[in-house]
Amino acid sequence: MTRQSLEAAQAAGYAIRLPARARLARALGQQDHYFQFRTGRIRLSTLAACRTMEDVTRRDEHEGQDHHFGTPVSGDSGDAALEYQASRLGFALGPDCTNFTISGGWQKTTDVDGWVLCFHDEAQGAKVDSYGKHVVRLRNPVGLFHRIRHQLQREGITLQWSALCYVKYGRQHTVGLERPIGVPGFVKAPRFEPDREVRMVWVPEDRTLLAPGFRFVQVLASGCIESN
Repeated sequence: MTRQSLEAAQAAGYAIRLPARARLARALGQQDHYFQFRTGRIRLSTLAACRTMEDVTRRDEHEGQDHHFGTPVSGDSGDAALEYQASRLGFALGPDCTNFTISGGWQKTTDVDGWVLCFHDEAQGAKVDSYGKHVVRLRNPVGLFHRIRHQLQREGITLQWSALCYVKYGRQHTVGLERPIGVPGFVKAPRFEPDREVRMVWVPEDRTLLAPGFRFVQVLASGCIESN
């Protein structure tokens, strides 16, 4: 997911970046979870909860975070390098700043949290069976994304934005004038690249709703999930 996709999601309420050829699947470790999913009782996790997973092989300790480390830069208002690094560090320059210096050592961490539902794209070579014995494959991922979005709204939840996009793999931090490769929540460490992950994320305006670390939603699954 790119910054442009995030801006589109914030403007329209949601963004979808998924080619028609995608073949999404989710592996579940327990049979009862598998049957619940197939009947539309779906457990959403949160990005913050993913940072504390007990399975260290699956845990990404920087899940949903964006870290920026500043480097020394000086200039006046309107200087592109100075303005960019100031924005990455979380502040804006006034119109008449002159001889302004950002010293080294500044850093800012941005946390993005929301409900998340993860899948793997078998069309890109993901070996879904290796993640669990019980596999659910989607017939209509866009439809499922919207049904969950609408259900959350029916429950009185105002969503800031939501998105259905591929995860990018690379560094989850930037230094100086480097540009982030994607939006927090859609960037993971390179070691996870074989996952070929696609995510559905729903970010509520009221972040206190995320505190439990999970939420169940009940939706009509018919037409969205492949039959066995």
